[in-house]
Amino acid sequence: MRQNGFVLPLVLFVIIAIASTSIHIFKQQNLFIENIPLYSVEKSRREALQLLTNVSMIGRDNPWQNVDKNTVSLDGLFNVNHIVETTAVQKRIIIQDQLKNFKKILDSCGLDQAYADKVADFMQSGPTPHHSFSLIDLVAFLQLPATETTKAFTCFRISSPLHKINLRFATVDHVQILLDVPKTKATEIKQLIDNGKIINKAGLIAYLGNVEQIPDLKKKYRHLSVSTNWVHAAAYWTYEKETFAYFEQKFEIPRGWVFISKMVLWRPELS
Repeated sequence: MRQNGFVLPLVLFVIIAIASTSIHIFKQQNLFIENIPLYSVEKSRREALQLLTNVSMIGRDNPWQNVDKNTVSLDGLFNVNHIVETTAVQKRIIIQDQLKNFKKILDSCGLDQAYADKVADFMQSGPTPHHSFSLIDLVAFLQLPATETTKAFTCFRISSPLHKINLRFATVDHVQILLDVPKTKATEIKQLIDNGKIINKAGLIAYLGNVEQIPDLKKKYRHLSVSTNWVHAAAYWTYEKETFAYFEQKFEIPRGWVFISKMVLWRPELS
């Protein structure tokens, strides 16, 4: 009788335990099912962002019809690191002729020349910015309105002070400003560079002046180069002419193109 009296409570305990476990499992399943839509949406977003990043690599095709992928060679843009130089005693000084050129370039891009002084003050206030400091960071510092962001992306860059402006990838307007020559002369020089008639800086200087002028021209154009090498570029995306993403890249051997910085402001529905 004691055995029978003990078996019944034990059976009840087992039944209750099974029921409790079943309820817990049921709740967990419901919780999982409820989270499936949210998880799917988040996964879909991550996959779309990863695809956008992948196809933003230089040389990759745009798989979508409703957005535009724009590629710009940053090698031909004004390098703001040329505005300021560091002296032997580690003093940062503004190079006035470079600041003057930068103001002219901003004006040619439809941007306010006042930005040049802001950039100069920023560059002079501390050491040369770390290589991780990108154009995106500089644009954020300037607090450019959205309507001017795209103009900035195709107007100037920030790179190592050792990186010169490659006239092969510069516009005629920029060539005119940087060489300080008339527009007709700048157009002629750009055509000679594009056609392979001027293949390097030595050829450019020889074309511009006589033997006596070469030392002065070398100093004047110390931040310029002419080369077929393309090592600094960016891909930016637009939807209905509004920029929504920007991917800055550099070319490394043997890796090829690698990202320096990425910015996705927003993302339209891609189709």
